[in-house]
Parts: sequence; structure tokens; C-alpha cells
Amino acid sequence: WTSERAVPARSASGKAARVPLAEGCTHVYVDVGTNLGVQLRKLFQPEHYPGAKVLPIFDAMFGKERARGGKLCAFGFEPNPTYVDRLSRIESAYRANGWRIQIFTTTAAGLRDGEKVKIQYTGNKFFDLSASAVESTTFKQLEAAKGADAVHTAQVPTVDLARFLNEEVHARSQASAPEAAVVMKIDIEGAEIDVLPDLLVRGALCKVDVLFAEFHQKRFRGDKAHFWDYDAMQKHLLLHWPGDVHNLTRGAANPAPRCPLKVSSLDDESYRYDDGRSFLLADRAPGTKRDANFANRRTPPLPRGFTFEASSSSASGSSAPLQ
Repeated sequence: WTSERAVPARSASGKAARVPLAEGCTHVYVDVGTNLGVQLRKLFQPEHYPGAKVLPIFDAMFGKERARGGKLCAFGFEPNPTYVDRLSRIESAYRANGWRIQIFTTTAAGLRDGEKVKIQYTGNKFFDLSASAVESTTFKQLEAAKGADAVHTAQVPTVDLARFLNEEVHARSQASAPEAAVVMKIDIEGAEIDVLPDLLVRGALCKVDVLFAEFHQKRFRGDKAHFWDYDAMQKHLLLHWPGDVHNLTRGAANPAPRCPLKVSSLDDESYRYDDGRSFLLADRAPGTKRDANFANRRTPPLPRGFTFEASSSSASGSSAPLQ
């Protein structure tokens, strides 16, 4: 790739034809709300994250040897400025190892490309795990508390997630292959109340095979209208999916086909600080075998000798498209 959008190619008619960013990949993982990048690391380096709850999904959809052969593409989206350097190092190390990955830093999932949204973050490792464009009681409490972490704001651009999926993932020529699979994680701290319905209406969601999402209804406790809207959306996805998608549009001129999407409320917070501690129940009991393995709290290594240290030459500061 030579640009953050797809590379134009020539069709038989001589007109420019777009090449999707995921072209050549049978399997695609889209990580919306990448944060520290731990889920991407579990995807490509599962040996460092034993017992992680998401691994059975990755194994079932992509296979245990998924990183080999160049048939797996991964995309990440993270708006928090705190993690630009870290995510750039992960991306550089993985690309150097031949893995196809692109992380869009300081970029928020939205309904249109290029809109500016204000996010809140602290720079604190714990609270930045919940950096958000949605008003949060957590940040309000921090702002009011003496001696607490300062709450920062930043204006970041949005990416039209439905367009991205339709043009860069679902339009790849491998999408019709029997073994093709798309898995998506969404953890965007409440913004899913707008993004998920938009993905559904625009036909992007039902072309995803597995969606696992963290839901954040509690963020709307002070807004009753949005609270109950969110409640209805969450129940629809988790309890009535997928039959309702077809039934709700049955009387329309172009009713939606039956939707094969599988939805899970899995929220895999294991290894959430990427410091070697799993936070799994088996690791909390002192003296267990696993507990000893994580006693040193060391960040699992990157491939090819890349590190997270400032002296490393792997950080680029911005994401270059995959080759």
C-alpha cells in the first residue's frame, strides 16, 4: 500500500479500480478501540497470553497458525494520543516480521470521515484504558477531585467505519471464499450507540462473521432517553439477533437478508496492562504455577528485536499503509 486509502489499479475497461486495503487476506480482524494494542498482540503472539478469553474465537475463525502465509490482515483504530508511540512500535515490529497490520492512531470510529470529535483522556495508564468521546462520570469525578489525574482533551478525526468495512474489507476478492472470515471487536466507551446501528443500516455489520463488544450503558445513567435507547440496542443485539434484522425490514422495498453475524458480549480484559499479569482467576491465587510465571510483570517481547524503549528506531509516529 502506498496511501492510507486503497491503491488505485486499472480495470479491464481502463478505468481506475480501487484495491481494498484487505485485498489478499482471507481472514480479517478489525480492532475498534485498540487501546494498548493487547488484543492485536493476542492475535499475532498468542503464546505470550495463555488463557486469554478471546483466543478460542481467534483459533476457531482464523486457525492456530493464523499468522503464517500472509492471509491474515488486522486493522486497529485508537483515538487516544497517549498510545501513538506504543502502537507505532507494535505495527513496525509486526510488519518487519511479515505480518499484515495497520493501526490508525488518533482516529475515532464514527459515521463520517474527517469529522472532529473531542475525546477525554488522562495520560494515566489505568484511566486511559477508558479514554472516550462520550461524557463520562469517571472523568467528571476526576475533574472534581483534588490531587487526581488531570483530564485532558483532544480533537481527533473520525473514520466512517461502515465505509471502511464495506470498501476496504468486504470488497476484497477473497470475501467470497468458503474459508473467509471477518472478526471485529468494538470497545469505544459508549460511542457504539451511534456506530452499531449505522453499521447495520448500511449493510456493513451483517458481512462480519463474529462481533464481540463491550457495552457501556452505564455511561448514560444521567441521560434517561439515551439510556433506554442504549438498552434497546443492547437487548436487540444480544437477545434477538439475528432474526429481528430480517423481520424488522421484511416490509421494506429491499428487505435485509437473514444475517449470519454472531454477537458476543465478551470483554476480554486479561493482560490488560500488557505487563505479563493475566488477571485470570487462576493467576490470582498465590503459589499457583501460573502465578509464578507472571511474578516479574514483564511486557511480552516484540518480534525482530523491536522494543518499547525510546531508543528503538521502530516508532514512526504515523501509520503507513501495508505493502
